[in-house]
Amino acid sequence: MRPTFGQVLERFHDGELSCAQQASVNERLGRDPLARAQLQRLQQTREALNAWANERRRSVDLADGIMAQLGGNSETSTQPSELSLAFSKSSILALPT
Repeated sequence: MRPTFGQVLERFHDGELSCAQQASVNERLGRDPLARAQLQRLQQTREALNAWANERRRSVDLADGIMAQLGGNSETSTQPSELSLAFSKSSILALPT
């Protein structure tokens, strides 16, 4: 199955094309304003996703830092908190016999 031009542009943007394929894409970009607009939208989308990922990483780092200052675990921890363990034990003890 032949890739769409959008898929080829993604590979072009990522530097995954052969020299001949890059030349072919560059030639089309030189003559086709819609292709240039499509590449520009791809670049803008990637920039927005990278900015979002960086912001998300900063917010997780901030949460981890706050939790470390408080002496607790962050939400990314795989260990249950003391409070959740206490709640689980109290729930088990409250079960009717």
